[in-house]
Amino acid sequence: MKIYYNFKINYYHPVVMIDYTRDAFFFEYNDVRITFDQRLMSNSTNMDIFDEDAFMLPLLKEGVLIMEIKYNQFIPDWIKKLLQIQRFERCAISKYCISRLAQ
Repeated sequence: MKIYYNFKINYYHPVVMIDYTRDAFFFEYNDVRITFDQRLMSNSTNMDIFDEDAFMLPLLKEGVLIMEIKYNQFIPDWIKKLLQIQRFERCAISKYCISRLAQ
C-alpha cells in the first residue's frame, strides 16, 4: 500500500513498455543462471499492454541477443572453457536504458 500510495501521490506513471523473448537456463551447481534475451522491443507512446496493434520499435538487429550469466562466488570452469573466455568482467546492460535512449 505504501508503494501504491507513493506512486499515486507523486504522479508516477509508465514511460516505456519493453518486450523481449527470453530463454533461461539454471544449473544447481553454484546457482548458475544463464539467460538469452532477443527481439528486444519498446514503445513509449501506447502503454496498453493488451493492445496487440501497439507499435513496438525493434532495438536490436536481427540475430543479436543479450547473454547474461549470473552466479554465486565463482563461475564454473566448464562454462569458462565452453565460452573460451579467459577473464570475465562484470558489466551492466539495462534493457530499460536501451529502450529509453531509442525513443
